[in-house]
Amino acid sequence: KKGANLVIAEVDMNAAQSVEQQIKIIGCDCLDVKTDVRNSEEVHNMVEKTIEKFNHIDILVNNAGIMIPSLVVDTQEQDWDATFDVNLKGVFLCSQAVARYMIKQKRGKIINISSMGGKNPAAEEGAYAAAKLGIVALTKTLAYELAPRGINVNAICPGLINTDMFRKSFKERTSSRGVSFEEIERKLISRIPVGRLGKPQDVADLVLFLASEKTTYINGESINITGGYPTIQ
Repeated sequence: KKGANLVIAEVDMNAAQSVEQQIKIIGCDCLDVKTDVRNSEEVHNMVEKTIEKFNHIDILVNNAGIMIPSLVVDTQEQDWDATFDVNLKGVFLCSQAVARYMIKQKRGKIINISSMGGKNPAAEEGAYAAAKLGIVALTKTLAYELAPRGINVNAICPGLINTDMFRKSFKERTSSRGVSFEEIERKLISRIPVGRLGKPQDVADLVLFLASEKTTYINGESINITGGYPTIQ
């Protein structure tokens, strides 16, 4: 809506094409590229197709993420690896591939979606929290390396955001405890000072701000957007 053309890197092409149509209705151009962020070849293909169509890349948002809730003692090795591959390796591969073009341009914005869970881990989020905290560290490293080249790198740490992944994660946990998802949701909301779950738009607005020219002196930060959660009980 602010005038950017978009590339959607997505494994689910039906979802990508649906979003593409919505973007084109707004009046912006859009390209969707089937991309598994764990795969360097697919990431490089996505970047090459972007350059072919638009000639440059101004903004990268690393937003791919998964959560597989489990106590650390019960976590399967393949689930640990999958979580790190998508949540952290994906940020590394996409940032590396895009930064090489941004360095040539001497400008760019990289925005990584981390999580409050990386800074304030909870039970059953060991792999997720560790990977998300890794994004915070990688963000600082990239900021140090790329700032002299005109590139800003920052991260966003959302709290409890009302998304499909949030609902799926908590429904999986509550089903084995004999409590309803609605009961857990009410308890969580009671700990959020603003009195509601976050909305995807709340996070999108912060992404838009960090992508703007108003934030050239913000670099290497990992900004909470949590409604004030967690509060002390």
